[in-house]
Amino acid sequence: MKYIIEVRDIWEIGQRANQEDSLYPAYKEAKDSDRMFIVCDGMGGHESGEVASATVCEAMSRYIMENCPDAEGEFTDDNLREAITAAFDALDGKDNNESGKKKMGTTMTFLKLHNKGCTIAHIGDSRIYHVRPGKTAEETRILFQSRDHSLVNDLIRVGELTPEEAKTSNIRNIITRALQPHMEYRPKAEIHHTHDIRPGDYFMLCSDGILEEFEDEHIQYYFSEEGGDIDSKVEKIIADTENNRDNHTAFLIHIIDVIDPLPVVTEDTSIGKDEDTLVDIDENGEIIEVSANERTQTPPKQTDNTTTKRERSPEDKRNLYIAIATAIIILFIAIFLLFKGCNGNNKKENNASPADSIETLIEEQQNHEKIKEAEKKAAMAEKEAIEANRRADENERKLKAIEDSIKADQKEKEEKLKQSKIEKLHKGLEETEKAINATVKDDKESANDTTKGVQGIGAVVKTLTNGTANSAETDPVENTETETDIQEQE
Repeated sequence: MKYIIEVRDIWEIGQRANQEDSLYPAYKEAKDSDRMFIVCDGMGGHESGEVASATVCEAMSRYIMENCPDAEGEFTDDNLREAITAAFDALDGKDNNESGKKKMGTTMTFLKLHNKGCTIAHIGDSRIYHVRPGKTAEETRILFQSRDHSLVNDLIRVGELTPEEAKTSNIRNIITRALQPHMEYRPKAEIHHTHDIRPGDYFMLCSDGILEEFEDEHIQYYFSEEGGDIDSKVEKIIADTENNRDNHTAFLIHIIDVIDPLPVVTEDTSIGKDEDTLVDIDENGEIIEVSANERTQTPPKQTDNTTTKRERSPEDKRNLYIAIATAIIILFIAIFLLFKGCNGNNKKENNASPADSIETLIEEQQNHEKIKEAEKKAAMAEKEAIEANRRADENERKLKAIEDSIKADQKEKEEKLKQSKIEKLHKGLEETEKAINATVKDDKESANDTTKGVQGIGAVVKTLTNGTANSAETDPVENTETETDIQEQE
């Protein structure tokens, strides 16, 4: 298969301070002759997310370009896995391995067009779409949409969250697979193949920032004929994501024509049984392993040369019903799987036997129960913390009331002491005033006595003066003596 395509890219920073998304080919460097595309979203809240995303893009693209030089030649899953291993190794080399610090990390989406169709792979919650446009949004079909490796998606699958609740959940940004350095167990990519590629089809690789406000109907509208040509689609997406909070990055790949297409006999398959294996029944009633995505795909239409199924005897049918019932029981066990609890812990090979798969599912159920118990303990711890905060607030209020009471008592004592001092001062002033008044009174009485004495002396003097005068008139000589005597007395 060979292809004629046109490619456009989107690389917006959103409301973030820096751009942690990376893409290969680099922004504005993609050409219509390219056949390999990678989008990586550096993990928010981790140090050097932009370093991790750029490292994975560079390492994977370099490995594939060196080992698969023919752009539209053969490309195998082994080539892809080796490229992902090279990316993990490159991350190990970039990491400073300082303990106590968060590790850098990134998601990864990958698309490769080759001679047998298309290989799609992803790790994390960055997404890939394969869309077949119609004239209207209603007629447009989403042929494939990658399944997010996120905690809310796992909870939706097991029925503990609804899609609407997941949109506002405070754990919606927790992913269950990512590429990080020095991982004890390196998570495997979920791989999807298709050769049902027709002229007019679109592929879109995007980071989760593109999808903040998007639903499936938005995707169907953008990629319908109503959305215009590829440049119009890019303009509409950029305009509608202008206020998105996160970095948002995407490749839009439009299939103009397909040369020497392969006949479509069976639907696409997805690989990733390390974490997504379920149990199913083949047409002969035999238990086989299939991926979770295969179970959700539309069954293929049989061609004219398809072998007609043989008629089963009643015994065969009874065995088939028993096998189906067994598979349903196993499936109910499988839906309790939580990828967060078992991320990277499944060491089984892709060709594991059904018994191994059942044992793995039981182990994963036990992990899920442990996670539920841990969540209950966390909820109880949170309640205890809330109660402790409430008691602390109550104690703080009581302490403040005691402090206020002590301050009031102190103030009252100070007022009483001040009033006592004032009363003593007033009393002292009154006593002083009384003493002064008594002294003044005594002084007045003494002055009065003195005045009276002076007045008495004056009267005596006056009397003497009058007597002398009378004597002088009768006896001048005596009068003279008397005056002389008086002068002497004076």
